Amino acid sequence: MKKIFLATAILAASSATFAAGPNYNYLQGQWQESELDGSNAELDGFGLAASIDLNKEFFAFGQYASIDDRGVDADRFAVGAAYKMPIGTYTDLNFGGGIVSYDFKNFSLDGDDSDEGIMLTAGIRSLLNKEVELGAGVTYEDAFDFDMLFNVYGAYHFNSQISAGVSLTTGDVDTTALYVRVAF
Repeated sequence: MKKIFLATAILAASSATFAAGPNYNYLQGQWQESELDGSNAELDGFGLAASIDLNKEFFAFGQYASIDDRGVDADRFAVGAAYKMPIGTYTDLNFGGGIVSYDFKNFSLDGDDSDEGIMLTAGIRSLLNKEVELGAGVTYEDAFDFDMLFNVYGAYHFNSQISAGVSLTTGDVDTTALYVRVAF
């Protein structure tokens, strides 16, 4: 009887976690490789991201990435907020905006260039089950005339706090990222 009660409690707890839908409270670290449109440079480096629920409908986010290759160094910083709209028990649409900043350094040419602008985002996040999450999105950025970026990703949730995934972005910048996410 105790085993049945324990198994039921564990199943109920895991179902409650899964039923909550995508989690917007997390810290993320990633390794990424990027190629700028029209460039032969393969820039790689690390990135950090964070997201936090502000209430049931809105969340705030921040992103930082630092990549380099053969004397070229690029840093990207973005911060913003978004509206999330559940379209099913396990699926959300989200729409947001913020500011983005880029800083490029070319040490071989002793040149620096930077630009700031706005970003607009729209995406979908869906839990296929309690282990697998898939998502896609589109981002418009007007810094350096990057225009549109398209992103798809997949993540495996080891438990309700730890997940790992891969993200592919294409557009004026093509990026492949491997990440680990810690939810809270």
